[in-house]
Amino acid sequence: MKDVPAEDESIAKPGKSLHAKTREQMIKEDLDVGGFYMDKKNWKAAQARFTSAFSLDSESPEAVYGLAEAERHLQLYKEAEGHYKLFLSYDPDGPHSKTARKALEEVEAALPAASASSKESITGGSSPK
Repeated sequence: MKDVPAEDESIAKPGKSLHAKTREQMIKEDLDVGGFYMDKKNWKAAQARFTSAFSLDSESPEAVYGLAEAERHLQLYKEAEGHYKLFLSYDPDGPHSKTARKALEEVEAALPAASASSKESITGGSSPK
């Protein structure tokens, strides 16, 4: 007869755990994978991972910055503006602060243009005379 593990013995595969990840582990994984996707310029996937990290820790400067960067590249300027401002309130003198300020200026400059172009597409591009 084959050896059958006792009920209390782990049946986990090597390298795998049956235990759920801790909140901190999930945040770290989301940040790491989000950074990987940013490096690959896969902005949609990066946005998803940083959104997940942000939902677990809304005070994480790294999650907020990554989310803002992904949104900027996806031309989600209004969302990016809010996240850059939030990031700068968390980490005004940190390693990404100079880049975030410059990106925020770009996003704010793009906002009126983005609003105007969407209004033009709605109205057909012509103004009433």
